[in-house]
Order: sequence, then structure tokens, then C-alpha cells
Amino acid sequence: MNDLRLAFGTGTGRCGSKSLRVLALAQPRCGLTHERLRLPWVGGDVPLREAVARWREAAQRERPADALWEAGVEVRGPWDEGEKIVGDIGPWYLPLVSVLIEEYGAAVVHLERDCDGFVQSVMSGTGWLAEVPDFLSPRSRTATMYWSLVHTLAQEWQRRYPGAFHIWPTRDLNSQAKQREMMRWIGVADPVALDQYPAAAENRLAQVVP
Repeated sequence: MNDLRLAFGTGTGRCGSKSLRVLALAQPRCGLTHERLRLPWVGGDVPLREAVARWREAAQRERPADALWEAGVEVRGPWDEGEKIVGDIGPWYLPLVSVLIEEYGAAVVHLERDCDGFVQSVMSGTGWLAEVPDFLSPRSRTATMYWSLVHTLAQEWQRRYPGAFHIWPTRDLNSQAKQREMMRWIGVADPVALDQYPAAAENRLAQVVP
């Protein structure tokens, strides 16, 4: 399809990815899902091929539905005729950035939460992050090592692909100007900004400002 763009969101997890999905949902003809596909850190390019084919097919049908928590999301852009933007948001796409960009021409939004905030979130959570590689160290140190790994890799991707991969601090989700900037980055011509997120989107760092 010529009237289709691929876009993906990455990060550590616990970095505002649900809010990014809500923001994308508000845009016209934008169908980014949230953690629809879970991939291994090594060898994820193989299942990715089939997934990309499915996203291309999905663009020809109704906007992809996602988790039950989205039932309360009120702002939804139209899913009508015109160029569609489809893809997924999840931390496991980070090792695949070169494939996403070079083979599929995707745009990638990377959200980065500060290290201390991420570690605190991990330590206060009841579960563990399935996407974290196995490090032989205590939980807090493991989270710090994982954050550092993601940070280093994201910096390298931004250096290598400055026109297709960009890092935004998680707090930028609370700025309407930055919201529009993110959405333009993935190809939305006339972005819609949000003045709030549903509680289930887990973005309570600050009040949204212009």
C-alpha cells in the first residue's frame, strides 16, 4: 500500500508507553497498538516480518482494537480514507530499530524516563518486567543495568538514524507542544493534542500544559 506509514514506540517500559498509545489513538487514521506483539531480544526480526504483514492488512480494515482499559479513552481520531499510520509500542522493538528503519521505512518514537524514576517504579511494582534481560544481580541493580542498556542503545540509534529515530523524555507527554511534535514525527499531518490522559494510561508525572 502506498498510503501507509509504519511507526513504532520504544522505551524501557514504565515510561509512558500507554499514554503514547492514547495520544496516537486521538490522531486521524493512526492505529498504533500497545504491546500487541512480544518479541525476544535476540531473533525478533523473524516474527516481526509476519507482524508487519498483518499491520499492513489491518490498515485496510477497522482501526485495531487494544486492551480493555482503553474503553474509557474519549478522544479518538477518525479512521477514514487517507494515509494510515500503523505499528506497535513496546520495549522489544529497540534491538530491531535498524530493521524497522532500513527494511520497512518506519519512524520510531523512543520515550526515556529518568533512571531513578524507572527504578523506583520497578521496585514498587508487584510484578517484574518480562522484557528485561536476565542479569545476575539484585532487583534494583538489574533495573539500573537495564535502563543503562536501553539508554546506550537509544543514543546509538538516534546518532545513526537522526531522521527516523528520536528520543523524547517521558515528561514531554505532558506538553501539548511536544505531543504535536511526536505525532508529526510519525507522519501525522495535523496532530491533535490532549489536555489529560485517562488514569489507566499511567502518566501522572505532571499536569498537561500547552
